[in-house]
Amino acid sequence: MENYGVTNFQGAMSGPITDHLQYRLSGYKLDQTKGYYENVNANMPTEGSVRDEYALEAQLQGQLGENAEFWVKYGTLHWDNRGGPGARSGYLADPYETGRQDPNFSVIYNPVHGYSPETGVNGIVPGSLQQFNGGTTKINPAIADSHKINTNTPIFVGLTDVHLLTTTFAYHAPTFDVKYIGGIQNYAYNTTGDLDNSNVKSYQIPCSLGRSAAPLACCSASARLPSTAVL
Repeated sequence: MENYGVTNFQGAMSGPITDHLQYRLSGYKLDQTKGYYENVNANMPTEGSVRDEYALEAQLQGQLGENAEFWVKYGTLHWDNRGGPGARSGYLADPYETGRQDPNFSVIYNPVHGYSPETGVNGIVPGSLQQFNGGTTKINPAIADSHKINTNTPIFVGLTDVHLLTTTFAYHAPTFDVKYIGGIQNYAYNTTGDLDNSNVKSYQIPCSLGRSAAPLACCSASARLPSTAVL
């Protein structure tokens, strides 16, 4: 059975610091070096649950005299992944939609039109298709093997600048309690992906018989989403 290079180390320790102060430390390191999906193009990594991530957490709780107590927790984590939320979790099972207009964004040309079997004005200029990494595949490889993909940009998920702080404080009066609960969190989420699920770099379309337009270039997309929340 294939292990895909998975390692998962976890640890925790806790105990008293003084009679009125206790601690807990925990963390994990999770790695997977090989993905479930293999790219048919040269020099491209595998994808699907490929992970390089860790998390660390520290907690303190204490008693302040006979009537007050507190608890505080700080955590951080980091992802450098081609797996996990936002990454590749499946494959394109159907044949490529090679119509000239993009099926998802009708106002732009379809990148996968470069694989069109049509000829003449309904196809592309013969010989104009350019693919990344010297690729030659024009038919979705997942139709024959669900573990094969044909893309030029691996989906990447990065989680950085993560700071998670939570705290509580309670004071017990003779007939009531006063309690404070609060926290703050911050993170930056980065993702890069291949929206067309193809390896097309560019192609030309015929404007009319004997004429052609400039090459249509295809590209990937990326996003960075910072977030801060305060309770």
